[in-house]
Amino acid sequence: MSGRRFCPNCGTKLESNVEFCPNCGFKLAKKEHASPSRQAYQQTAKKQTSSQGRQAYHAQPMKKKTKVLLTLGATFLAVFTIFYAWGSSHYSKENQINRIKADLIDTKAGLAKDVVADDSAMQVTDTALKPTQTYFAEHHKAANELINYLKEDASFNRIHLVQSGHHMLLFPKYVLRVPTIYAAVATNHSNSSITVNGKYIGQVKPGNFASEKQDNKYGVKLRHLFVGTYHIKVKSNISNRNLSTTSNYDLWSSGTVDMGIRTENFTVKSTPGAILYLNDKNVGTLNKKGRLTFKDYPVTDKLKIYVKAKVGSNTIKSQELNYGDVQYDDANDSHKTIEPKWDGLIAKEDAQEILEDNFKDPDEDAFVNGAENKSYQELRKMDKGYDEDDDIDSYDMSCSVISVSPAPNKSSNVVYKITFTFEVGDTERKQVLLYKGASFRSSDSDDEDNESQKIKSIGTGKIVSDKRY
Repeated sequence: MSGRRFCPNCGTKLESNVEFCPNCGFKLAKKEHASPSRQAYQQTAKKQTSSQGRQAYHAQPMKKKTKVLLTLGATFLAVFTIFYAWGSSHYSKENQINRIKADLIDTKAGLAKDVVADDSAMQVTDTALKPTQTYFAEHHKAANELINYLKEDASFNRIHLVQSGHHMLLFPKYVLRVPTIYAAVATNHSNSSITVNGKYIGQVKPGNFASEKQDNKYGVKLRHLFVGTYHIKVKSNISNRNLSTTSNYDLWSSGTVDMGIRTENFTVKSTPGAILYLNDKNVGTLNKKGRLTFKDYPVTDKLKIYVKAKVGSNTIKSQELNYGDVQYDDANDSHKTIEPKWDGLIAKEDAQEILEDNFKDPDEDAFVNGAENKSYQELRKMDKGYDEDDDIDSYDMSCSVISVSPAPNKSSNVVYKITFTFEVGDTERKQVLLYKGASFRSSDSDDEDNESQKIKSIGTGKIVSDKRY
């Protein structure tokens, strides 16, 4: 038994003179005489090696289908993670609110996708929501306030942000819940028709429309409306004369719009050559004296009035005002003189005071850009020259403003006269200069006193009179 050999790798019985196992090809070591303990160790190693060989032989490779499924699963998980991260950002509450704002102030965009009505009976369409868009498109400050309120989970004029379904089944969808109202239009003439936002509504009918004016006994009830700005027109035939009146109304609650037609006399006074607009319609040009008069013109208290003037290459617009905000000229309420205001326009008396003060004693704080202003430097030089002239015993000056007209960027153009009186020995000399091209600019101050106006340029002066007495 001691002469027998076995392969240490697979256990196959071997001949004594072979170098490689005929069964597994294992290279055999040269025969050595081992001690009993070493023989025991070899037998133990033989068993372990044999066991490992059998285990390796029985291992099965991963199936191809399993590999494909695991790869697809890992890919899907990675793609879903990226998609969810993108969706969480794109459909975040704040980003949805910002997109709603963009649609809200753009009358060309569709708003219906962003809105639910506070009344389920109301049909939500882009057309029905145009008045809401029109209001916020014309009132960006209100739009910004609305968005700020929505981000704080608060309401603005009964407009709320609510969740309505989900985007892609995963991300909450937020929309505006916009209030709806019921309204009526009432007038004082039976043979009148009503048009709202360019759509013919119909002829008026007698009835009780809860009007604040007793004469407005005829009207129509409007269908369910979203809140917003509505352009309403009433056409009537009075004494065989076709008359109409139009007004824009911001409707935020249910009620009656009074559109009684009355005719009145009024004059609009402003910059000569300016174009007059009544309810956004060009109705004429102011004459050389800056006036345009109307007789028996149909008016409402909401009649919107403003003018536009051409100044150089720029067209500027006055502030808007409503006819009802202007007082009558007389106790009989027979005539009004309407003078639209201009942003930053300086009053004649203020311009005169500032010019006179600075011709006498120039103050750099009264000029745009302070001491660097060329007009300031010019007045300083002129004032110093008079003070150092030995031939002049004393001098005085006065200012008279001839005209003030609006200019772009809250500025004013001023034409004025400066009269200098010089005492030279026994002689008094009066010199009158006409200045054109002077300009003032309104500062950002809310204060309406003289300090809010600064001289941009004193203009160019020309001597028109020079007399000695």
